[in-house]
Amino acid sequence: MVFSWQKCRRRPKAALRLDSELTRGVTINIYYFWPKCKSLLMDGMLMNDMNTMDIPPHFDETFLAWFRERTEAAWVTWRETTLEQYRARNGSGLDWQRGTRWLGGLSDDEIARVEQRWHVRFPPDYRLFLQRLYAVDKPMRGARFEGYAALPPHENSPLLPVESPAFPCWLLDDPLDIAYIKGRLDWLYQGFEFDLEHNALWPASWRTKPPTLTARKARMGKLLAAAPAMIPVHAHRYLLGDPCQAGNPVLSIYQSDIIVYGADLRSYLLKEFADLLGIDQSAAHALAEPDAEAYARVCAIPFWGEIIEEG
Repeated sequence: MVFSWQKCRRRPKAALRLDSELTRGVTINIYYFWPKCKSLLMDGMLMNDMNTMDIPPHFDETFLAWFRERTEAAWVTWRETTLEQYRARNGSGLDWQRGTRWLGGLSDDEIARVEQRWHVRFPPDYRLFLQRLYAVDKPMRGARFEGYAALPPHENSPLLPVESPAFPCWLLDDPLDIAYIKGRLDWLYQGFEFDLEHNALWPASWRTKPPTLTARKARMGKLLAAAPAMIPVHAHRYLLGDPCQAGNPVLSIYQSDIIVYGADLRSYLLKEFADLLGIDQSAAHALAEPDAEAYARVCAIPFWGEIIEEG
């Protein structure tokens, strides 16, 4: 997503306005990325086939140490996209800042405070991610179209500079970080609400369709509130939080367009950050795809899996 700047799946239906009252100025257009190629010809770091690389095979402290070393090495010489470059290609997006580093881990007590504050429970693998990496020390920088409302943007809309956190900084009290987390949590309802209003969303699994929009929103809100918890990881990627166990899938959720973006947290990180890690993207994407049995389990997830299966 961010590093190769792949597009989210473009759909002909209307797209949700991203500068709503809850997200204006904070979580602005970080969900649609224009193609970009980044060279990672660094000291001793070339793009390699995953089969020839010594990638730790399990999601553990060794894997996260390797992940940190590779990503921070890439950030040392990262060439940031300038506002002028965004304007030259008339495209929006976000990019890393050179010299970005991981903040380091949270303690068990800090994680407990986060869970209490945000009313969440973190699965064991995401807890380990927070204990070893947590988030990065610099926000991402990029550009967005003024008054961005739908795809494609109006040709006369000016591009404006923007910053956004890359990962949830669960402990910080900075207004930008708080608004980012709230925006990621609110995004789930906002996206479905938008599709109810503009794209005639009503999956068969939701049973009888109420006659009025107000009643349909109420019904959808109850279904979403009862759905298994989703934990924002990065942009519009969410880790299934219920059941609270290791190995849950990571979903890409853009309005009611939901796809499996990683069979588990490890394969998701390899896929999402393949460019930074210097690994082959096609191999990383193949690794992140769930097998038939795992995909069937995803489709069996209440609410979310039903959307995936019917989509």
